[in-house]
Amino acid sequence: MCGIFCSFPRIICPGIPVNDFRNSFNRRGPDKGGSCIFHGIIFEASVLWHQGPQLSSQPFEDNRGILVFNGDLFMDEIQNSSDSSWFFKSLSKCSTSKDILEVLRKIRGPFCFIYYAKSTKTLFFCRDYLGRNSLLLGMNSERIILTSTGRRSSEYSLVELPPLGLYAIHTGNEKISFQITFWEEKMIQSEYFQKEENCLRTFLESFAIDYKRNPNEYINPDCLQQCSWEFNYSFKDIFAKVPTEMHHESLLREALPSVQDVVEILIELLEKSVRDRVTTTLKECKNCLKSSEKVSCSHARIGILFSGGVDCTILTILADKFIPNHATIDLLNVAFEKKSSACGEVDWNVPDRVSARKALEEVKRICPNRSWNLIEVNVKEEEKIENLTKEISHLIHPRNTILDESLGVALWFAASGSTSCRVILIGSGADELFGGYTRHQVAFKRGGEEELRRVLEEDLLRLPSRNLARDDRVICDHGVTQRAPFVEEQIVQFVSQLQPLQRCFPPLGPGVGDKTLLRLCAYQLGLRETAWRTKKALQFGSRVANSKQDANDVSIFLS
Repeated sequence: MCGIFCSFPRIICPGIPVNDFRNSFNRRGPDKGGSCIFHGIIFEASVLWHQGPQLSSQPFEDNRGILVFNGDLFMDEIQNSSDSSWFFKSLSKCSTSKDILEVLRKIRGPFCFIYYAKSTKTLFFCRDYLGRNSLLLGMNSERIILTSTGRRSSEYSLVELPPLGLYAIHTGNEKISFQITFWEEKMIQSEYFQKEENCLRTFLESFAIDYKRNPNEYINPDCLQQCSWEFNYSFKDIFAKVPTEMHHESLLREALPSVQDVVEILIELLEKSVRDRVTTTLKECKNCLKSSEKVSCSHARIGILFSGGVDCTILTILADKFIPNHATIDLLNVAFEKKSSACGEVDWNVPDRVSARKALEEVKRICPNRSWNLIEVNVKEEEKIENLTKEISHLIHPRNTILDESLGVALWFAASGSTSCRVILIGSGADELFGGYTRHQVAFKRGGEEELRRVLEEDLLRLPSRNLARDDRVICDHGVTQRAPFVEEQIVQFVSQLQPLQRCFPPLGPGVGDKTLLRLCAYQLGLRETAWRTKKALQFGSRVANSKQDANDVSIFLS
């Protein structure tokens, strides 16, 4: 993982790095930094070392091109080697843009990159089709920039680059032109992707930049070209045979035999996703890596954002399978100040703190051979405001709503709780995939299964812009890599092919009806209590948000 930055003039001429952005992306990659300039185009990168026997510095450069890469590629052919070096070698063999498309078809994992092909004077850049890593596009009258993270007060107008496909800028022309080759055709047919494209087109046109589509080619990732599954069950039919007055645990137990095959497949996919994300990093924590003495490290290299809900607790149980028992795992839990009495005492027992402690008791019962470190991060109001103003608002930018503020602040402080971790697992995507939001219940009441299907599809498509890019900027500011096991290619493909009522059953309400399939997985893993626990959203469970505010309003700290 690294912070990446590229700056190039609207009219090719010598330029200097934009210092405004350097501090932010340097914090993302504290292990090594580098830069180069070619024909007035500036490339900078800062690396957080995960893969390969040696630290690879960036940018990569040879006689064919220059690359800055931010990502984690989880592929058998690059085990025990540097994924960024492998990717650069693959791109260096490409003679045409079609060759680059072939490389993109084969890779798996979260990524974004900027690659300059010297022979054609073309700058290629891309986010993976699930949009897991941040890449911002910025412009002013003189220069164009691409960066992992930006500044709210910058002279550049910034937008989150939508993960529509492979972008190309031909820099050899007098007039800059954008061209895009889309990810698979069916994705851009959705109304949401069309909206994203129209917003980007409007932004470019405001700077008199030409925007062109490649209408005949699409990038069709190999991981999406697998056989489909068909399962003949519906939670509507299953629960029609089970008395609804039964206890939550009894309802889950009675439903499990009917969907046992699906649960086993899903757990297997989740296990693989978690395994890739906790084992693909160095054996030393951040602190021991810097030490001159080589000692066996038992400190936490892996942290988990832990609110005690079903999503993060499943990830915790699965992570235990693949991390040596001698290593500590940090469970990061955040609470925000709320005065509980007239004398001004602070009650830190917010809902997420209470549920985390209960879930940890169950985790210890199932995984007794582990040293679990529940880190309780307590944030006072003045501390929140100071850091929000000084740094967090810049990381959230260009997102600007009260919801962005609440989630960004909560995630930044939660991730700050661990000083040794190299990787932090987050539960993003679970609610979108399995129907965990109140709006899914409302959608079912409004229009039945078809309306629920529409909302689930829209939620998944807007996950990159609504959550993933912002969360990447905020969490990685602490020199760690965030990894989201639920937002993995095979898992997304598998769950997306299930019918809505094969994932959840909204009429039963929270605790069983939301994320029903995921709760059955938790029950199968031994989480008898957590499997039916209901939990507030992070911004309310940590008490960072004011429920009286409209989440979609613009935040005064982000405007």
